[in-house]
Amino acid sequence: MTLTEDFHVHLYGVLSSEDIWTLGRDRYKNYADRLSWYEQEFEKATKKKISARLYWDDPNGLELLKSHYEMSSPGDFSIFQAKFNLLIALFPLVPSDCTVLRYVAQKDQRAGLTFAEYRTPFPRDLNFETIKSFCQCADDLNQEFSGAFTLRLAFSLARDPLLGLPQWEVLKKGISGFEKMVSGIDFCGSEIDAPPQLSKPLIELIKKERPSLAILMHVGEQYSHLSQDSALRLIYDAARLNCDRLGHATALGTPPQSQEGQEPVAVRTAHLKWLINEAPSLKDLGYVVHVNDIKKELTSLASQPPEKLIKVSLEFETLRPAITAYLKKQGSLLETCPTSNSLIGQISSLNELPFTYFSDHHLDFIVGRDDPGIFNITLEHELNIVKKITSIETLQTIAVNANRLSERYSRS
Repeated sequence: MTLTEDFHVHLYGVLSSEDIWTLGRDRYKNYADRLSWYEQEFEKATKKKISARLYWDDPNGLELLKSHYEMSSPGDFSIFQAKFNLLIALFPLVPSDCTVLRYVAQKDQRAGLTFAEYRTPFPRDLNFETIKSFCQCADDLNQEFSGAFTLRLAFSLARDPLLGLPQWEVLKKGISGFEKMVSGIDFCGSEIDAPPQLSKPLIELIKKERPSLAILMHVGEQYSHLSQDSALRLIYDAARLNCDRLGHATALGTPPQSQEGQEPVAVRTAHLKWLINEAPSLKDLGYVVHVNDIKKELTSLASQPPEKLIKVSLEFETLRPAITAYLKKQGSLLETCPTSNSLIGQISSLNELPFTYFSDHHLDFIVGRDDPGIFNITLEHELNIVKKITSIETLQTIAVNANRLSERYSRS
C-alpha cells in the first residue's frame, strides 16, 4: 500500500537543507536582522552561538546549515522551534512572492504526492492583500497541475484569542473569493499556557462565519510542563470543541515513564476542577471521579503559590480508556507523525509511538510528515514505520481516511 495524500505538513517545513541553501543564497543578505533574531533564539535553546551568514559565505556552509537545521536525535519542542525559526527568518510572507509555495508544491508533485494540505504561518503583521495574493498563487498552481496534484492551505492562527481574533478578521477578508483554496484553520505552536479552551471563542466564531473550514488543533504533543493526566484532559477538551482533527495526541498514545507526574499548582487545580465538572460525563465513559477526595486536595492546594511545582500520582491507566471512548464517540480523527513524535516526544521504542495505541484501540487516524525537511524524511518513510507494527486493516483505514479528506476538499 502507498499513501499519496498528506494532511499534516507545514509548508515551510517541507524545505530541506539543500532547498534552503539554494533558495537562500540570493536573499540572506536582505534579511540580516531577521537572521540575527534566529541566531539569538537558537542560542537560547541550544546554548550554541552561531552565525547564519556562514551557511552561504563558508565553503562548508551547506554542511553547517544541515547540522543546525536537521533534527536527527531526540530533543524537546524548544529545540525544534529553534531550527524552524530559520524558515521564519528567511522566508517571510510578502505580497506576490510565491517562491516557497511553488517550490514546495512542485517538489511534492514530483515525489508522487497527489494532495497536500499545507499548514501556513500567519505572522502578526500579515495583511489581507498578502493573503489574497498567496491564495491566488495556490489557485494558479492548482490550474497548472491540472488535477495531477492538488494543494490546499490551512492557515495557522494564534491560540490566544487576543491575537487570534484580529488575525481571523484579516484572514477572513483575505480569503474572500478564494474559499476553495483554504481547507482549514490550524492551531499550533507552543502548548504552554495555551489550553484548547483558550481558543474556544475564536473556534466558535470561525464555525459560525465559515462553517466549511476544518478546525485543526495540535494538542497533547508537548506536555513536559504538566502531568500526563492533564495532557489527556486537554485532548478531551479539544475534542469537546468539535475540532475536526487532532494533531499528534502523543499523550494519549504513549504511556508515561512513571506513575508520578509533576506540574504547577495552578495546573493541578484546573485539572481537579475539571474532574468535578466532568464527573457525570466521565462516569458514563467508565471513569469514576471521587469528588470528596478531590475537594480535600483542592483545599490543601488553595494556600500554595500557583507556580509551585508539585508531584502528583497519575491515574493515566484508568483515565485513558475514558478519553479514548470519548474520542470514538465524537468520531475524532487523529493525525500521527511517527518521526516527529519519536524525536520531539523523545520516544525511543517503536511500540510506544502513539499510532500503536490508536491502531490497537481502533481510533481513526491519518499519517503525516509534519516537517519533513527538518526530520529528513518522506511520506513513504512515515508509512513504512506504521507498516511495521499495524495490521492490513489499519493501513487500509488510513488510506480511506486520507482519500475521503482529499475528495472532500477537492470538491469544496
